[in-house]
Amino acid sequence: FINHPDIFICENTIECDELEIVENNIIDAAIKYDLPLELNLAQYHRFKQFYDNGCLRYNFWRLVEKKKAKVIINFDAHDKNYLNIDYYNDIKKFLNKFNFNIVDDINWKK
Repeated sequence: FINHPDIFICENTIECDELEIVENNIIDAAIKYDLPLELNLAQYHRFKQFYDNGCLRYNFWRLVEKKKAKVIINFDAHDKNYLNIDYYNDIKKFLNKFNFNIVDDINWKK
């Protein structure tokens, strides 16, 4: 899967036209190569303000939904503290705003 597909998005750092091109390129490549885009629980938990309705990362995930790209939910394994069920319960509120094409496994191809 493609991990942290939205990490490049920092509020006020990329012009909107450029941002749209990059977002579309990431999502289209994920679809082309049948790779899920990771919705990272730790990233969401640490930067929730970027995922509010109308914010740039929220808009990215809205585009993911629109294009029906695959999404995989993942805990961040860099720190054991991120293996936390509360993080998952927290992100469910975000997930309920979307109709994602969620996958829970990866089918490896030759």
